[in-house]
Amino acid sequence: MLAAGMPVEDIAKTPSNKLADYYGVEHPALQGHDVLNDALSVAYALQHLLKTGKLQSPVFDRT
Repeated sequence: MLAAGMPVEDIAKTPSNKLADYYGVEHPALQGHDVLNDALSVAYALQHLLKTGKLQSPVFDRT
């Protein structure tokens, strides 16, 4: 999220199940404290950031 420009303060206070909401991504209802829903929210947010160009795939190539 930092590579996409999310402020550190927001990273600290945004739970994983709220990442999609943070970026304004429309998605099915998600419940907190559920590992699958947390992962889906992260995936929706990453997908949105990649599609909009706010995040580039090379950032994942850390060797």
